[in-house]
This record gives sequence, structure tokens and C-alpha cells, in this order.
Amino acid sequence: AAGIHTIRLVLPPARHAGAPAIELIADGKTVSSLVLARKPVPHRTIYVLPHSHVDVGFLFYQPVAIHLHHVYINDALKLIKQTDRLSPAAKFKWNIESMIEVDGYLKGFESRRAGTPTVMANLSMRYARAQWALTARIVMN
Repeated sequence: AAGIHTIRLVLPPARHAGAPAIELIADGKTVSSLVLARKPVPHRTIYVLPHSHVDVGFLFYQPVAIHLHHVYINDALKLIKQTDRLSPAAKFKWNIESMIEVDGYLKGFESRRAGTPTVMANLSMRYARAQWALTARIVMN
């Protein structure tokens, strides 16, 4: 048929350097040919890890910034409680960007005023199959 046709050719990784000839044959005739230079490439495994960079104190002095993060955690916990009975899609979701926020929040939690929601933190780190996973979960009672 007339027009532009695209043919995708998937080849296994080259084990040795070479230049195989590739031919496109239609009705027994070579319509097009190509010499494809191939070299082996080293096998590499690339691990992609989620990362977040937080400059505590970039906009405010560090004590002020840490305090603001604690306010954000309290606000998030209130919104989590307020939306707890909604459908999963409608529930409030929030991601804490760094552990310094959680660490400081939990250290100062006992000294906070009465009426603050009870918070339990479950932190775990595991190493499995060459991957680090850090899990932080804050549960509100």
C-alpha cells in the first residue's frame, strides 16, 4: 500500500561487536537493506528511589520553620479526622516531606497542651532485594 510504513525491529542485546545486514523483502525482492553496527553494552541496574529535598530554614530561621511544620502536621491530622468517614477518594491525603518534621513533632508531643489529638508513630526501615524502604505512618486516635 502507498504511504509511509514503520517497521519496529526489536533485537536482543549484542553479545559481540558486529554489523549484521537487515533486508526488507517483498514479493521475493529486496526492497530495502541496512547494515546495522552493533556493539555490546555493559549491563547496568539502575535503582530509582523517591527523594524529597527540604531546606529547613530556607525561608525562615530553622526554629520557626520547624514550628510551622508542626502546625502543618496538626492541621493535617485534624483534616484526616474530619474526612475519616468519607469515601477513600474523598479522604484527606498528605505526604510529610522529611523525617526531621516527624522526629521533632514526636519529641515535643508529650509537652503539648491537652486537647491535642493522640498520635502514634510507626516508623520502620527495611532492606530487601537491594532496596531501602522507609515507612512512616502517623495514626490518629
